[in-house]
Order: sequence, then structure tokens, then C-alpha cells
Amino acid sequence: MQDDVTKMSFDELAQWLRRPPTTHEHLAAKSELEIKQIQALLEATEAQKAAAKAEEKAAAAEQKAAEASVLGADATRGMPTICWRL
Repeated sequence: MQDDVTKMSFDELAQWLRRPPTTHEHLAAKSELEIKQIQALLEATEAQKAAAKAEEKAAAAEQKAAEASVLGADATRGMPTICWRL
């Protein structure tokens, strides 16, 4: 088994966690798992922030489209209808 806990798989870390809690291997594995959990939480937070920003942009675009639609309707209101007869 390798000694670099940062490159261990979750299964290898789990094996080290089964050792007595006072051993270096157990403490190293526990620390590495906590680091990986924190990194995963940070990545999830960044993904949520990006999703929220995308939702804000979509809402702003939808607002502008609605405003443009209202302006277009106002511009054509009251204009005479022209009928072409041949």
C-alpha cells in the first residue's frame, strides 16, 4: 500500500481508517478524508454560485424581452390598418 495519502483511493483510505485510532495511518486517512470533503463542499458552493449567476442573467434577459414586447405593442397601437385591394 502506498504511503502518500493524497493519492490514495477512498477504499485505501477506508482500510487505513480501520486501523487503531491512535496510529499514524488512521489519523492521516481521517485528515485526508476531511480535506477531500471540504474540497468537495467548496466545489459544490462554486457550482451553486455559478448556477445562481446564470439564473440572474436569464431573469434579466427575460425582463428585457418583456419590456421590448411591451414597447413593440405600444408602438403599433393606434396605427391605421392598411388594406390593399387589387
